[in-house]
Amino acid sequence: SPWVGLRKINISYWGWDDMSPFTNTTLQWLPGEPNDSGFCAYLERAEVAGLKANPCTAKVDGLVCEKPVVSPNQNARPCKKPCSLRTTCSNCTSSGMECMWCSSTKRCVDS
Repeated sequence: SPWVGLRKINISYWGWDDMSPFTNTTLQWLPGEPNDSGFCAYLERAEVAGLKANPCTAKVDGLVCEKPVVSPNQNARPCKKPCSLRTTCSNCTSSGMECMWCSSTKRCVDS
């Protein structure tokens, strides 16, 4: 399942990676979701497509992100790579404070 850039910010608030609020209009949660099993939202493509909460360390099938409409003369900015997909300490910690490197597990995790 791909990660869609949506994460749990606090106990009752889900927001996009750019911290804008999730309004539950375009994408819908699957029945029984979000549950307390995770802080990241993944697109589930079973019988019915929808969002499912999973741990941010779950294996992902890529990512889905929003890109602004650009004219042919502009370049779209690249999607931010989630912490769980960063595989080295240097690429984990190089882009701000959202990720931290865990030496014992050799994994990049959300800070």
